[in-house]
Amino acid sequence: MSKKYSARELLLPGALAALCALGVFTDLAGASSQEIRSLFGSVHGAAYVVAKVLCSLPSRDEALVTVLFAALLFAPLRAVHGVSDSSARRAGGRAAWVVAALFAAAMLFGRSFDEVGSSAYVTGGIAEALRSAIFFLGWLVLAHAGICLLFSWLDCARGSVAAARGSAVSAPPAPAQAGRRGICARARAALDRHPFAVPAAVLAVAWLPVLIGYAPALFMWDTNTQILQWFGLPNHISESVELIDPAVLLTQHHPPLHTAMVGLCVQAGMALFGNENAGIFLYALLQWALDIAAIAWALRLLALMGVRSRVRLVVLAFIALVPAFSNYSVIVTKDVPFAAVLLVFAMELAYLVWRARSRAGQPDGQPGNPADARPAPASPPARRAAPSPSSFALPPHHVTLLLLSALGTALLRSGMLVTVALACLVALVLVRRQLGARRYPAVALLVAVLVSLALSNVVYPALGISPSSKREVLSIPFQQVARFMRDHPGSVSAEEFRTVDAVLDANELAAIYTPSKSDPVKATFREDATPEDLARFMRLWAQWFAEEPGCFLEALAENYYGYFYAGRAMVWSYTPASSAEVMASTEVDWFSSGIAPYFDFAPAENPVSRVLSGACEGYRLLFQSIPFTTLTMQAALYDWVLALATVYAATRRVRPLAPVLAAAWVVLAVALVGPCNATTYFRYAYPVAFLAPFMCALLFTRSNKEAIDA
Repeated sequence: MSKKYSARELLLPGALAALCALGVFTDLAGASSQEIRSLFGSVHGAAYVVAKVLCSLPSRDEALVTVLFAALLFAPLRAVHGVSDSSARRAGGRAAWVVAALFAAAMLFGRSFDEVGSSAYVTGGIAEALRSAIFFLGWLVLAHAGICLLFSWLDCARGSVAAARGSAVSAPPAPAQAGRRGICARARAALDRHPFAVPAAVLAVAWLPVLIGYAPALFMWDTNTQILQWFGLPNHISESVELIDPAVLLTQHHPPLHTAMVGLCVQAGMALFGNENAGIFLYALLQWALDIAAIAWALRLLALMGVRSRVRLVVLAFIALVPAFSNYSVIVTKDVPFAAVLLVFAMELAYLVWRARSRAGQPDGQPGNPADARPAPASPPARRAAPSPSSFALPPHHVTLLLLSALGTALLRSGMLVTVALACLVALVLVRRQLGARRYPAVALLVAVLVSLALSNVVYPALGISPSSKREVLSIPFQQVARFMRDHPGSVSAEEFRTVDAVLDANELAAIYTPSKSDPVKATFREDATPEDLARFMRLWAQWFAEEPGCFLEALAENYYGYFYAGRAMVWSYTPASSAEVMASTEVDWFSSGIAPYFDFAPAENPVSRVLSGACEGYRLLFQSIPFTTLTMQAALYDWVLALATVYAATRRVRPLAPVLAAAWVVLAVALVGPCNATTYFRYAYPVAFLAPFMCALLFTRSNKEAIDA
């Protein structure tokens, strides 16, 4: 007998599905005036506005796809909005609407900036505003439904995991079921027996073609600068700052620790093998091994926190298969070792929080909607002595890794001491009732602060290592002023021009302004600018901002929209071809330093490397071409994962995830005041991408009063 559906269960989901389909397929570019006249004749006023909106909706050729898309959305939307008391809608809560609205706005403005370089799709007129509203509402409803269903699924999955663990002791699997051990079952069993060795071995095998094919390593422009600085050779960064000692060209523009790592490896290769390529391959090998070890250790920590093997297997497969991670493992850049130590640091803090709360018998948030939680009847637990708050002890190897990774996080990327500070403070708050546990994040933070301050204020100046330029923290106002001078040259008075010229090269700003990258504008910064010059510049910046806020906000959005919108403008910056170009460069300009006059770096010339390099490039291009897998190569995916994980963890009180989220948000915030859009350089968001799979896995941690001593 067929089930009868009420009008609400049919009409509302159907209308919302139609709205989503129309919104998603709305053409924000619209039709030209000539096309409108050819379809509707000579129309004016409100009729012309209506005609423009109608021409933006899916055309006759797209009708079938639009209808099919709406049909596919009907069932999910009915699950969320089809009944008055939907469990899926409750799972999302009010937070789902907030995140969905932000996502829809990112899709709307991101598409506008990606295609026309401004907000013209939204602010161009009445017709543009109307079709933007349709586009926004379609994505809003779609995103809200997706978030509600995702949160509902996570609640069910976490609940089934808890139930399975509760019955595992008393109900062993039947012999027939135990005998059916497929490949996945054997893989999970191996992962349980060897939670560190198996991931390390799998990643080593999966990433070996990249290590050999891209040998000796993939260069970027910063690689040249760091090597030249280590060897005291001319480079554009040293020439752009006021050096403490003219004989010492090493600066803090790049973390000196990482510059030393790269330089020492090159020196070792030249001393032992008489070949700089051997030295840079040694660095790539060490970085590749560090990446693998960090991931394997993080997966082992997940096992200690009770995350089931199937979840860890998914994380391992994702990292092993997505080429963004394997490619970056052999790029000579500070972002890769920084991401590795950040992962270990954040996961060690998560393990500390989980272990402390488990020992104290404080279970974290349970699956399901917190508002609907009800205490379940249970028999009184057996009495046992409560652990003393001061008796908590972290195993020594975890303490060592926490301290070393905190130091590495602070020293391997500029400005990241704040990441250590915030993550440690979050951990301190979460374990505040455990006196023994509080000392670990406190000591880690203290060590990182003392070492960082000692190096920057005592050691580096004593060695003649110059600080980085003040321009590095002024990307946003510099870029906004340059756009204003490009778009409103007639509004700049002679006095205002001189104010800008005292800080930047005002004659060049309009011509060199690049919307997605502030490096060309920053390169004109005058190092001899006085504090008074900078103060006048900032007052002028505030004045122009008040006069033309739209121009300034557009400059900001176009410089950073790629962090939240997976646009068509995305490029993959670091390839064997680009690496070979960097190795062969000879010129020194504002952007780069030629290294070929001093060193003979070159890609490996042997049949094995050539074949593997071509295979790895083909695999990467395949991932970038398929509609869904291409998202794994873009920053927006991982930044939205961060946002969703934060909302879910906050509403369900998944406390062990909090230090990881805190660290990731600081990294993202620093990237959002940096020089480049994520459509141009993925590396600024790479640490967040590195953490993202583990954020998802940490949602499945379980509370356990008997913390594992391992």
